[in-house]
Amino acid sequence: MEEATQVDRNDPDGPLVFAGSASPRLTKEICGHLGVAVGQGEVLRFSEGTLFPRVLENVRGRRVYLVQSTVFPANDHFMELLFWVDAFKRASAMSVTVVMPYFSYAKGDKKDEPRVSIRARVCADAIEAAGADRVVTMDLHAGQIQGFFRIPVDDLHARFILCDAIQAEGLSEVVVVSPDAGFAKKARLFASRLGAPLAIGDKVRADVKLGENGRLVAEDEDQAARLVGSSGRKYDLLAIGAHGLGRQQFSQLGGVVARVLRGVPRTPNGLKVAKLRAFRR
Repeated sequence: MEEATQVDRNDPDGPLVFAGSASPRLTKEICGHLGVAVGQGEVLRFSEGTLFPRVLENVRGRRVYLVQSTVFPANDHFMELLFWVDAFKRASAMSVTVVMPYFSYAKGDKKDEPRVSIRARVCADAIEAAGADRVVTMDLHAGQIQGFFRIPVDDLHARFILCDAIQAEGLSEVVVVSPDAGFAKKARLFASRLGAPLAIGDKVRADVKLGENGRLVAEDEDQAARLVGSSGRKYDLLAIGAHGLGRQQFSQLGGVVARVLRGVPRTPNGLKVAKLRAFRR
C-alpha cells in the first residue's frame, strides 16, 4: 500500500474526519492512514431511545467527512447519520461528505410488488435533505441507485482486495459461487479476476425474508468453493448457500462479503453467518 500523505489537522483547508457510533474502528484506521486525529464528537442516548449527536470542536469553513455505516441496528445508525450531517451544516462546515461503507436500505431500489416503498430513494432524499454534499459508499446493491441522489455518489468496489485475500489462501483450485442469480454478474467479475469457474445458486424465495437454494449450478465440484456476496443483508443466503455447497461435497467451503460489519446481529440468519467458519473444512 502506498504511504498516505500526512494531513496537518490545524491547516484550515485540511479535512476533518468524524466517527459515527457504527464505525469507530474504521474511522480510527482511516485517520491513522491520514495522520490526523479523529474529530471530537459524542452521541448521547436518552432513555426513550432518542439520539443526540454533538460536535465538540469548531468545523466552521472546514471540509468534514463523516464515517457512518448503517449496520445493525440499521434504523438507529441511519437516523444518527442524518443528525450528524445536520449538526455539521448548522455549525457552518464548508462541505459534508458521508462515508457510508454499507447502505443497508440499498436493496429497496424498486417497487417490485404493490403498495411498497422504494426505501433506497427515501433514504437518499433524507440524506440530501439533511445537507450532505457527497456520498461515498461501497458495492451498492445496484449501480443505478446513484441516480436516486442529486449529489455526487462514489460507489467503490471491494472486489480487488477480496480477490487478493482469496489468492493469498494459496488454494490450487477455486470456484466462485454466487448465492443467487441476482449477484451472478458481479460474481463473474470475481471469477474472471481469479481465473476461476463460476457456480450459481438457484434460489427459491418463499417470502421477502426467507430464501433457500434449491440447487447449485456448477461445472466442477472437486474444488474449493468461495461463496461471494455483496453485504451482510445476505446472511441467510450465505448460510443456506454454504449448507447447499456442503451437500454437494465441494472440497473446501468458505465465504466472503464485500462489507465487513461491526459484529453480527443476534438473529437466526446472523447466527448462521457467525458459524460460517465451521463450513471451512
